[in-house]
Amino acid sequence: MTALRVDVDALATARTAHHDLSAQFAALEGDRTAADLPDGALGKMIASDEILAAFRSRYTGLGEAIAALTEAYRNIGDGLAATAEGYALTDEQVAALHARLEAVLR
Repeated sequence: MTALRVDVDALATARTAHHDLSAQFAALEGDRTAADLPDGALGKMIASDEILAAFRSRYTGLGEAIAALTEAYRNIGDGLAATAEGYALTDEQVAALHARLEAVLR
């Protein structure tokens, strides 16, 4: 109804894509945690405990990064949904106001 044209369907498509990315990263995190090395996985090598500790530290950091990406994509998707809803609602309100004003002016 306003002169501003927003493709609400494109926003909805982008929302779905971002929520899908969030779900993919959440699934990746599940796979990552399932693949952790158990104690003794590196055998009796010299400094194997230090190597395993370094691996676990980096693996934990990877998990934190994946969790951040999961949340970021979910938040972007939620923001796009709110944006689309806001534009649609505003357009409906402008159309209703326009109709009421036309009725009064007739």
